[in-house]
Amino acid sequence: MTTMHFTAISFAWWCASLCREYAYASLIGNLLTSFFGLCSGFLVNLNTIPKWVGWVKHISYITYGYTITTINQHKENIYDCPYSEEKQCYQYIGSEILRSLGTYNFNYTKPALLLLCIIFFFRFGSALSLSFIIYSPTAMSGKSFSSPALKKTTTTSSVMVEMTTTNNEKFTHVKRPEVTVTLVDVNLSARMQ
Repeated sequence: MTTMHFTAISFAWWCASLCREYAYASLIGNLLTSFFGLCSGFLVNLNTIPKWVGWVKHISYITYGYTITTINQHKENIYDCPYSEEKQCYQYIGSEILRSLGTYNFNYTKPALLLLCIIFFFRFGSALSLSFIIYSPTAMSGKSFSSPALKKTTTTSSVMVEMTTTNNEKFTHVKRPEVTVTLVDVNLSARMQ
């Protein structure tokens, strides 16, 4: 399940690297996760998925996590059968349960390796996206960050400080610090490729 967790994190990185705004990245991630989840075997049995959408189970990381989980749960297990006839007890044998769920490969190696490959694909895709798709903060927010014509601003404010002497006599002292802020012209622009 740790591999499944790393795969989900890598998928989120990939979605966030494709589009840097949260709303769009969330939309991409939720749409693809829902689509992968519907075709993974959790809701619809892998044997009953239509052929025109059945190819999705081969690229869905959720399918491989589901396969590992079902193999772990049912492989080589024989559950108690409440029936007396042997014909009715086949559904309580672990290998038959795996066949009915659409899991025909009964080892962990292939799904685990495919999950590792998918992790690598998403992380590599994230690195490529972050390298070649360049967004600037102004392009994402639509706001201009160029500074106004004013270059230097000086402001003063007074601070009242109450002090006491050794004889417990109170007096106030006014401090007037001077703060100088210098703005540099910063011009951010979007560089779209």
